[in-house]
Order: sequence, then C-alpha cells, then structure tokens
Amino acid sequence: MKRLALLILVLGTAPVAARAETAKPIPLTLAPAAAPVPALKYLLLPELSEQTPGNAVQLYYRAFSPEWWTNVRKREVMEKVDKVSETPIAELKNSDLKWLLNYQALREVDRAARRAYCDWELTDRLKEDGIKLLIPDVQAMRDFAKFLAARARLEMAEGRLDKALDTLRTGFALARHVGDSVTLIQALVGNAVGAVML
Repeated sequence: MKRLALLILVLGTAPVAARAETAKPIPLTLAPAAAPVPALKYLLLPELSEQTPGNAVQLYYRAFSPEWWTNVRKREVMEKVDKVSETPIAELKNSDLKWLLNYQALREVDRAARRAYCDWELTDRLKEDGIKLLIPDVQAMRDFAKFLAARARLEMAEGRLDKALDTLRTGFALARHVGDSVTLIQALVGNAVGAVML
C-alpha cells in the first residue's frame, strides 16, 4: 500500500515538473480599438429624432392584416424563413425570399418601432382575468422577429449594411416594446424576440 501511494505521488508530480520547465510565457502586445466617430455610431434602438407621436401597438396590430399574411403563413414559407438564419450570408444573394425586403407588414413594424410609446392596455384586463388572461397577439410577435432577422440577413447579403442596421433597430425596439408590459409572458416573449435578433 505504501509503494502504491509512493508511486502515485511520484507519477502525479512528474508531469507538473515537466510542464513547469517547458511552459514559457508568450508576450503579447494589445492595443484598444479606436473609438467610433461619431460616438455611439451604431445604435441598436431607434434614435429619439426618429420617433413619431402615438402608440406603437396600433401599428403592430395593423401589421397582422390578413391580406398581408394569407400567402405568408404557409408551412413551406415559414420553413424557408427559419432556414435563413442558418444559411451563410453569401448564399442568400439569390434567395427566393427577397420579397421580405419590401414586405408591407414589416414596413408597419418599422413604423411601430419608431413610435413614442407602446401601451398594450392590458392592466385592466389583467385585473379582470388574472392568470387566465390570454395574449395570443403577443406570442405572434415572434413571427415578426423571424421575418426581421431574415430581412436583415438578406440586406447584408446585398451589401446594404445601413438597411440591415435599421432592421436590427426595428427588431430590438420590438423586443423592448413587447417586453415592457405588465405580464411575465410578455417579458419572456420580448426576451425571445431580442434573442432572435441577436
């Protein structure tokens, strides 16, 4: 037993001693990146100067117009939109989803994201219904996030980086608007929308 303990001790310390002799520090020289000019050049939310008066919810609901969604809410279309996030950007130049670049429902979401405030007006409903309150409209905001993320990648593929940044701003504002309400579900969906945009 003593021999076994001695053997473990000798073998256990041998690699440490060998590593100590061979491990030499590698000097690195690091320099910080220059500050962007102007400062905060790449904002992830619309600027105050872009905001218009009114409640964003009205425009988000307008974006649900059945006329705009009839041909889009098909399984094959939704599967293609889902695959865009996994497709290398270079391969998106010839995508058959280019219609997303001018999709009218997303234009309404762009406008909504730039409204001065977003009030879902659910406080009274929550008081009435309590835990039984249904909010299917909020869950559907995930679809807008998927479409926005796909549109941003298509814009990147075309080299339109400023447009892609605007689309990302729309998505992050949507995440903020959805999450800024009185229910936990909305906070979770807002978080999910932000994750999709990232």
